[in-house]
Amino acid sequence: DDTVSGAPPRQERWLVRAAARQTHADLAAHLSCTELVAVAARLDVREPECRVVRPLGIASGRIPDARFNATSERRHFEARKARMNSATGWCAQQEEAFTYVSVDLGSIHRVKAILVKGVVTNDVVGRPTEIRFFYKQDPSENYVVYFPNFNLTSRDPGNYGELAMITLPLSVQARFVILGIVAYDKNPCLKFELMGCPDTPDEDRLLGYDLGYPVCVDNDPPQFVNCP
Repeated sequence: DDTVSGAPPRQERWLVRAAARQTHADLAAHLSCTELVAVAARLDVREPECRVVRPLGIASGRIPDARFNATSERRHFEARKARMNSATGWCAQQEEAFTYVSVDLGSIHRVKAILVKGVVTNDVVGRPTEIRFFYKQDPSENYVVYFPNFNLTSRDPGNYGELAMITLPLSVQARFVILGIVAYDKNPCLKFELMGCPDTPDEDRLLGYDLGYPVCVDNDPPQFVNCP
């Protein structure tokens, strides 16, 4: 049953798209408070993992170069250049059986997806075809391996610079993250970004409130019909 009491399916689908864009005023204009509550309950937006899913600061430079590390790197393709918007990217030495790049996010975040691209330059081209993801929250902990590995060949075949988006079936809470290259084409190279949000208490994750008060206000008084 795709219907929601008080909100037809087409409006429900529109709400999902609008909620992703945070157009709260538009939502209030198109649906009544009763309809918003009904759809919110159906879409489970009262207890979301993230209020807004966004890049975690690798490409933007919010995470400094010193927080990147790698098992090895080539000249001009250092670990700090693994940012998605880098002109080059990170490339490891080919002699390694398993190589990886790591990053410290600075605080615990909820990671929901990974964006990965290969490297395309005049000198070097390369792209991972299989990736292994590790994470942990505290420096004293051992890394947790996220299973299974992600096969980029079957997920997103194409040229070396093509963007692959890996959506994690189950999001993770992590501060330290490792992307390991299990298999690759030409050279072990990549650029990446993590998508998610800072880890916040459950009560702070309610969608639809950018202000200190809800935009949904029912100005119409209640009406009583056929009351005894």
